[in-house]
Amino acid sequence: MVRTAFINEKGGTGKTTLAVHTAAWIAENLGKKVLLVDMDPQGQVGKTLGFPARDERHPASTLLQDKEARPGDLAEPTAIDNLDVIRSDKTLASVAEKIARRKDAHRILDEKFQRYRKHDVVIFDSPPSLGILTQNILWASQNVVLPVACTYLALDGCAELIQTIDQVQEESGRKTPAVCAIVPTFRRRTRLANEILERLDEYFPDWLTDSIGFYVAVDEAQSHGKTIWQYRKRSTAAQVFNDVCAQIAARMGVK
Repeated sequence: MVRTAFINEKGGTGKTTLAVHTAAWIAENLGKKVLLVDMDPQGQVGKTLGFPARDERHPASTLLQDKEARPGDLAEPTAIDNLDVIRSDKTLASVAEKIARRKDAHRILDEKFQRYRKHDVVIFDSPPSLGILTQNILWASQNVVLPVACTYLALDGCAELIQTIDQVQEESGRKTPAVCAIVPTFRRRTRLANEILERLDEYFPDWLTDSIGFYVAVDEAQSHGKTIWQYRKRSTAAQVFNDVCAQIAARMGVK
Protein backbone atom coordinates (compact mmCIF):
# COMPACT_ATOMS: atom_id res chain seq x y z
CA MET A 1 0.00 0.00 0.00
CA VAL A 2 1.23 3.49 -0.91
CA ARG A 3 0.63 6.31 1.59
CA THR A 4 1.20 9.86 0.35
CA ALA A 5 0.83 13.25 2.02
CA PHE A 6 -0.06 16.48 0.23
CA ILE A 7 1.48 19.18 2.39
CA ASN A 8 2.17 22.89 2.48
CA GLU A 9 2.11 25.00 5.64
CA LYS A 10 0.88 27.97 3.63
CA GLY A 11 -2.74 28.21 2.52
CA GLY A 12 -3.84 28.96 -1.01
CA THR A 13 -1.44 26.63 -2.82
CA GLY A 14 -4.08 24.39 -4.40
CA LYS A 15 -3.14 21.52 -2.08
CA THR A 16 -6.64 20.17 -1.53
CA THR A 17 -7.57 20.54 -5.20
CA LEU A 18 -4.46 18.62 -6.20
CA ALA A 19 -4.96 15.90 -3.57
CA VAL A 20 -8.58 15.31 -4.65
CA HIS A 21 -7.73 15.22 -8.34
CA THR A 22 -4.73 12.93 -7.88
CA ALA A 23 -6.82 10.52 -5.82
CA ALA A 24 -9.60 10.58 -8.44
CA TRP A 25 -7.11 10.14 -11.31
CA ILE A 26 -5.51 7.08 -9.74
CA ALA A 27 -8.90 5.54 -8.96
CA GLU A 28 -10.29 6.13 -12.44
CA ASN A 29 -7.26 5.59 -14.66
CA LEU A 30 -5.31 2.93 -12.78
CA GLY A 31 -8.22 1.12 -11.18
CA LYS A 32 -6.65 1.25 -7.72
CA LYS A 33 -8.73 1.37 -4.56
CA VAL A 34 -7.95 4.80 -3.12
CA LEU A 35 -8.72 6.25 0.30
CA LEU A 36 -8.57 10.04 0.56
CA VAL A 37 -8.19 11.18 4.18
CA ASP A 38 -9.03 14.80 4.99
CA MET A 39 -6.96 15.93 7.98
CA ASP A 40 -7.76 19.62 7.56
CA PRO A 41 -10.41 20.99 9.99
CA GLN A 42 -11.75 23.16 7.16
CA GLY A 43 -13.25 19.99 5.67
CA GLN A 44 -12.88 21.07 2.05
CA VAL A 45 -12.30 17.58 0.64
CA GLY A 46 -15.84 16.42 1.34
CA LYS A 47 -17.30 19.62 -0.10
CA THR A 48 -15.34 19.36 -3.34
CA LEU A 49 -16.57 15.78 -3.75
CA GLY A 50 -20.22 16.72 -3.36
CA PHE A 51 -20.89 15.78 0.28
CA PRO A 52 -23.19 18.00 2.39
CA ALA A 53 -21.34 20.79 4.18
CA ARG A 54 -23.10 20.09 7.48
CA ASP A 55 -23.03 16.60 8.90
CA GLU A 56 -23.23 15.22 12.43
CA ARG A 57 -20.61 12.56 11.72
CA HIS A 58 -16.96 13.36 12.45
CA PRO A 59 -14.92 10.56 10.82
CA ALA A 60 -11.45 12.16 10.93
CA SER A 61 -11.91 13.23 14.54
CA THR A 62 -13.08 9.74 15.45
CA LEU A 63 -10.07 8.20 13.73
CA LEU A 64 -7.68 10.17 15.93
CA GLN A 65 -9.37 9.99 19.32
CA ASP A 66 -11.07 6.58 19.29
CA LYS A 67 -8.50 3.84 19.85
CA GLU A 68 -10.85 1.20 18.43
CA ALA A 69 -11.70 3.12 15.26
CA ARG A 70 -10.27 1.73 12.02
CA PRO A 71 -9.88 3.64 8.73
CA GLY A 72 -11.99 1.18 6.76
CA ASP A 73 -14.92 1.59 9.16
CA LEU A 74 -14.95 5.37 8.69
CA ALA A 75 -14.47 5.47 4.91
CA GLU A 76 -17.40 6.53 2.72
CA PRO A 77 -17.81 5.83 -1.00
CA THR A 78 -17.79 8.77 -3.40
CA ALA A 79 -19.42 9.23 -6.80
CA ILE A 80 -16.10 8.12 -8.34
CA ASP A 81 -15.52 4.39 -8.68
CA ASN A 82 -12.76 3.02 -6.42
CA LEU A 83 -12.47 6.29 -4.46
CA ASP A 84 -13.46 6.42 -0.79
CA VAL A 85 -13.06 9.31 1.62
CA ILE A 86 -12.69 9.97 5.33
CA ARG A 87 -14.15 13.42 5.80
CA SER A 88 -13.21 16.15 8.25
CA ASP A 89 -14.82 19.13 9.94
CA LYS A 90 -14.09 21.82 12.54
CA THR A 91 -14.21 19.35 15.44
CA LEU A 92 -10.81 18.09 14.30
CA ALA A 93 -9.16 21.28 15.61
CA SER A 94 -10.30 20.63 19.19
CA VAL A 95 -9.38 16.97 18.91
CA ALA A 96 -5.87 17.98 17.83
CA GLU A 97 -5.52 20.04 21.01
CA LYS A 98 -6.58 17.07 23.15
CA ILE A 99 -4.30 14.48 21.58
CA ALA A 100 -1.32 16.85 21.71
CA ARG A 101 -1.02 15.98 25.41
CA ARG A 102 -0.35 12.32 24.64
CA LYS A 103 3.21 11.00 24.51
CA ASP A 104 2.49 9.20 21.25
CA ALA A 105 0.49 12.14 19.81
CA HIS A 106 2.52 12.35 16.60
CA ARG A 107 2.25 8.61 15.84
CA ILE A 108 -1.49 7.95 16.08
CA LEU A 109 -2.12 7.90 12.31
CA ASP A 110 1.00 5.82 11.72
CA GLU A 111 -0.27 3.14 14.08
CA LYS A 112 -3.70 3.19 12.44
CA PHE A 113 -2.31 2.65 8.93
CA GLN A 114 0.73 0.41 9.50
CA ARG A 115 -1.26 -2.79 8.97
CA TYR A 116 -4.09 -1.33 6.94
CA ARG A 117 -4.59 -3.08 3.60
CA LYS A 118 -8.17 -2.42 2.51
CA HIS A 119 -7.06 0.22 -0.02
CA ASP A 120 -4.13 0.21 -2.44
CA VAL A 121 -3.40 3.92 -2.04
CA VAL A 122 -3.98 6.32 0.85
CA ILE A 123 -3.72 10.07 0.24
CA PHE A 124 -3.68 12.52 3.15
CA ASP A 125 -4.76 16.12 2.70
CA SER A 126 -3.10 18.21 5.40
CA PRO A 127 -3.96 21.52 7.11
CA PRO A 128 -1.97 24.67 6.25
CA SER A 129 0.26 24.40 9.33
CA LEU A 130 3.00 22.25 10.81
CA GLY A 131 1.13 21.34 13.99
CA ILE A 132 0.27 17.96 15.49
CA LEU A 133 -2.04 16.99 12.61
CA THR A 134 0.67 17.49 10.00
CA GLN A 135 3.19 15.69 12.20
CA ASN A 136 0.84 12.71 12.28
CA ILE A 137 0.51 12.78 8.52
CA LEU A 138 4.27 12.88 7.98
CA TRP A 139 4.86 9.95 10.32
CA ALA A 140 2.14 7.91 8.57
CA SER A 141 3.28 8.68 5.00
CA GLN A 142 5.84 7.15 2.70
CA ASN A 143 5.76 9.93 0.09
CA VAL A 144 5.21 13.67 0.22
CA VAL A 145 3.85 15.91 -2.55
CA LEU A 146 4.54 19.63 -2.12
CA PRO A 147 2.27 22.00 -4.07
CA VAL A 148 4.14 25.32 -4.32
CA ALA A 149 2.43 28.50 -5.46
CA CYS A 150 4.49 30.52 -7.93
CA THR A 151 5.00 33.45 -5.56
CA TYR A 152 8.01 35.29 -4.19
CA LEU A 153 8.07 33.47 -0.83
CA ALA A 154 7.49 30.02 -2.29
CA LEU A 155 11.12 28.91 -2.31
CA ASP A 156 11.65 29.68 1.38
CA GLY A 157 8.52 27.79 2.35
CA CYS A 158 9.52 24.82 0.22
CA ALA A 159 12.99 24.66 1.78
CA GLU A 160 11.52 24.83 5.31
CA LEU A 161 9.13 21.97 4.57
CA ILE A 162 11.93 19.79 3.27
CA GLN A 163 13.89 20.47 6.47
CA THR A 164 10.85 19.37 8.49
CA ILE A 165 10.59 16.18 6.46
CA ASP A 166 14.29 15.47 7.04
CA GLN A 167 13.72 15.96 10.77
CA VAL A 168 10.88 13.43 10.80
CA GLN A 169 13.13 10.93 9.00
CA GLU A 170 15.80 11.43 11.64
CA GLU A 171 13.38 11.07 14.55
CA SER A 172 11.67 7.99 13.11
CA GLY A 173 14.86 6.25 12.03
CA ARG A 174 13.29 5.55 8.63
CA LYS A 175 13.95 6.74 5.10
CA THR A 176 10.37 7.87 4.85
CA PRO A 177 8.62 10.18 4.35
CA ALA A 178 10.41 11.18 1.17
CA VAL A 179 9.55 14.01 -1.21
CA CYS A 180 8.40 12.52 -4.50
CA ALA A 181 6.99 15.58 -6.27
CA ILE A 182 7.01 19.37 -6.14
CA VAL A 183 4.13 20.85 -8.11
CA PRO A 184 4.23 24.55 -9.13
CA THR A 185 0.66 25.87 -8.87
CA PHE A 186 -1.21 29.03 -9.93
CA ARG A 187 1.41 29.86 -12.51
CA ARG A 188 0.86 33.08 -14.41
CA ARG A 189 2.64 34.20 -17.54
CA THR A 190 4.89 36.70 -15.77
CA ARG A 191 8.63 37.11 -15.49
CA LEU A 192 8.49 36.50 -11.73
CA ALA A 193 6.68 33.20 -12.20
CA ASN A 194 9.23 32.11 -14.79
CA GLU A 195 12.08 33.01 -12.43
CA ILE A 196 10.50 30.99 -9.61
CA LEU A 197 10.13 27.98 -11.90
CA GLU A 198 13.77 28.29 -12.93
CA ARG A 199 14.87 28.38 -9.30
CA LEU A 200 12.68 25.38 -8.42
CA ASP A 201 14.16 23.48 -11.35
CA GLU A 202 17.67 24.47 -10.23
CA TYR A 203 17.20 23.38 -6.61
CA PHE A 204 14.81 20.43 -7.02
CA PRO A 205 15.23 19.05 -10.57
CA ASP A 206 14.40 15.47 -9.60
CA TRP A 207 11.09 16.32 -8.01
CA LEU A 208 9.58 19.04 -10.20
CA THR A 209 6.46 18.29 -12.25
CA ASP A 210 4.76 20.36 -14.91
CA SER A 211 3.14 23.52 -13.58
CA ILE A 212 -0.57 24.24 -13.12
CA GLY A 213 -2.13 27.60 -13.87
CA PHE A 214 -5.30 29.13 -12.44
CA TYR A 215 -8.46 27.85 -14.09
CA VAL A 216 -11.94 29.19 -13.39
CA ALA A 217 -13.38 25.88 -14.62
CA VAL A 218 -11.75 24.05 -11.70
CA ASP A 219 -13.37 26.40 -9.17
CA GLU A 220 -16.70 25.95 -10.94
CA ALA A 221 -16.31 22.17 -10.88
CA GLN A 222 -15.62 22.15 -7.15
CA SER A 223 -18.62 24.38 -6.47
CA HIS A 224 -20.69 21.60 -8.03
CA GLY A 225 -18.92 18.87 -6.03
CA LYS A 226 -17.13 17.50 -9.09
CA THR A 227 -13.64 17.03 -10.44
CA ILE A 228 -12.65 18.91 -13.57
CA TRP A 229 -13.02 15.69 -15.58
CA GLN A 230 -16.59 15.21 -14.42
CA TYR A 231 -17.45 18.85 -15.05
CA ARG A 232 -15.60 19.76 -18.25
CA LYS A 233 -13.68 16.79 -19.56
CA ARG A 234 -12.41 18.36 -22.78
CA SER A 235 -11.17 21.62 -21.29
CA THR A 236 -7.57 22.81 -21.16
CA ALA A 237 -7.70 22.53 -17.38
CA ALA A 238 -8.77 18.89 -17.61
CA GLN A 239 -5.79 18.06 -19.83
CA VAL A 240 -3.31 19.90 -17.60
CA PHE A 241 -4.58 18.18 -14.46
CA ASN A 242 -4.56 14.84 -16.26
CA ASP A 243 -0.89 15.24 -17.18
CA VAL A 244 0.24 16.47 -13.77
CA CYS A 245 -1.71 13.84 -11.83
CA ALA A 246 -0.19 11.14 -14.06
CA GLN A 247 3.27 12.46 -13.24
CA ILE A 248 2.51 12.50 -9.50
CA ALA A 249 1.14 8.95 -9.57
CA ALA A 250 4.26 7.71 -11.33
CA ARG A 251 6.51 9.41 -8.77
CA MET A 252 4.44 7.90 -5.97
CA GLY A 253 5.21 4.50 -7.47
CA VAL A 254 1.58 3.74 -8.35
CA LYS A 255 1.23 1.85 -11.65
